[in-house]
This record gives sequence, structure tokens and C-alpha cells, in this order.
Amino acid sequence: MSFTQLDLAYFAALLDGEGWITFERANKTFSLRVGVANTCKLVLQQLMNEFGGGVRKQHKVNYQVWTWSVSQHKAKRFLEAVLPYMRIKQGEAKIALEFLNTLPTNTSKIRVTDEELQRRLLFKERLISSRYSYTKES
Repeated sequence: MSFTQLDLAYFAALLDGEGWITFERANKTFSLRVGVANTCKLVLQQLMNEFGGGVRKQHKVNYQVWTWSVSQHKAKRFLEAVLPYMRIKQGEAKIALEFLNTLPTNTSKIRVTDEELQRRLLFKERLISSRYSYTKES
């Protein structure tokens, strides 16, 4: 499926308002993850169908919330598509893409060296420090 500019702007707004860009660490594996939460499962399924990842149901007290998330190179493809339309998390997306551009193409479940782990932690710190710095770039 090919999305229009309007679709990509909408997905960027979802990420800006209801999404996250984060690093996850488990033992010596370390990955970047991008996700969006929403009460409308359909829009998240569209993201999954185009960019990969998965959709899961989150149990809330009074309503249903669904989350879509994607990691590493699939996250890169999504971020590259929506970056021109982002506002609030554009700085985070640029740092995430800078990190993802340093990775080899197959990084799934790869244990990293201590040196590489430190390098990735520095990216994580940069990502966190860039949060909530709204910039509108042309």
C-alpha cells in the first residue's frame, strides 16, 4: 500500500501526540523502538501492514487501547517516511535515524560489546535530552 502525503502527515501527528521513540535494553541486546498507542485498532493495523511490527491490546479500566510498535530497521523506514511532517518529536526522530544509520543491516538479537553498548547509551541520553523541544523546521 502506498500512502499519500496526507496519510504520512497523519501518521507523523499520531507519533508526535500518541507515540514514543525509545531505546530498550535486555541483557546485552539493545534496540531502538518506535510505537503509537490509540483506541482505534484499524489505523494501527494500517501502520503494521505497511511498516511491520505488531499491534497489541492494552487493558485499561474503562476503555481499550491498542499499541503498535516496530524496532530497528523497520522503525527506520517508518521514521524516514514521517520525518518531514513531524513537529514535536522531530529532534528525537533525527537522533534515532542517526543511530539506525550506524547499524549493520541484520541486527536482530545481536549481543553487543561493552564499547558498543556505551555508544548506544550515549545515543539514548541524546534522545532523552532532546524530548519536548518543539521545533518547526522548513
